[in-house]
Amino acid sequence: MLKAKILGILFTVFFISGTVFAQPDKATQAENELKKYVNHVVEQVKSTYDPDEKRVILNKSIGHLSGSLNTVKKNMTLTDQDQEFIDRFIHDLQEKKDELNGLNGFSKVQDVHLNDFTDYMQQDIEQANRTITISVTTALLLALILVLIAS
Repeated sequence: MLKAKILGILFTVFFISGTVFAQPDKATQAENELKKYVNHVVEQVKSTYDPDEKRVILNKSIGHLSGSLNTVKKNMTLTDQDQEFIDRFIHDLQEKKDELNGLNGFSKVQDVHLNDFTDYMQQDIEQANRTITISVTTALLLALILVLIAS
């Protein structure tokens, strides 16, 4: 199953990379896919009343985002600026995960503040998304990986 997903990702990337530059609106579509994924996570967290389940959802989504970014790093030739952006994004995600779980000097987010923390994460990711400097192909690849992982 995992091999099929990986092959599907690679096929999609090769297919789309030939047409992406002719369609600049693909960057907007990629941004929308990222927002849609994050909104879905927020909805899941807020519709769950058990704090432990909320933490599982948040930890899993942070893991998906970090994994997607690492996949982009491994499978794309990136400019130094793109590489720095992705590294910073991964670092920020790790800090959020540490804060969520009370690791590496962070105080654990209290159960009653998990919804607020989720809103904060969403806002932070969307702000980072507005300053994305990575290429259209990389943004599209990231969105596709997110969609495939989430499904």
